[in-house]
Amino acid sequence: MFRRAFSIFVFAPVAAIAFILVGAVAMQPSPDAGVGIFGTQAQTTLPLEHEKVTLVSSASGFFSYKSSGAWVVRGDKSPVRFHAGMPISVVIRFVSDPHAPLPAQEFILRRLDVKRKRREIVIVTGHSSAFGSSVQTDAMAGALPVKFTQNSQGYSSDPTPLQPGEYALTQPGGSDWYCFGVD
Repeated sequence: MFRRAFSIFVFAPVAAIAFILVGAVAMQPSPDAGVGIFGTQAQTTLPLEHEKVTLVSSASGFFSYKSSGAWVVRGDKSPVRFHAGMPISVVIRFVSDPHAPLPAQEFILRRLDVKRKRREIVIVTGHSSAFGSSVQTDAMAGALPVKFTQNSQGYSSDPTPLQPGEYALTQPGGSDWYCFGVD
């Protein structure tokens, strides 16, 4: 009985944070309505892979518990691939009006970790024991600096060479991720 009550007491803060994050993801409107998001490299333009992100949480331990929460995208590799060492630019354009205003600064380029045949970013970690508990959150985990400027195509990021790995263009709290990989 004590262990069950202790578990509920200890993980209540972690569960509350997870529900807040899930609520933020669910409330963010999708930018898909008439928006095209592409990757450009060496005169080649490809539409980025569109995925819905899910929040996955885990906990383990007996008297001392560890927990984590991660945003997860299915699959270990994006089908959209670019070459390493060559600059890549992300293009965001409205289908109906390429010059419509877009809060492009609200998009974040993130590097994803590949684990267990999925791409993820850990955003919440926690530890608790009989002596106390702690929770750390990092909503900007994996974020890379990117700046968008308006041009004839809509909005483009500055061309940047990226290291090999998996990447996603996201909005803060958004459930729509636009993924690509670099080999």
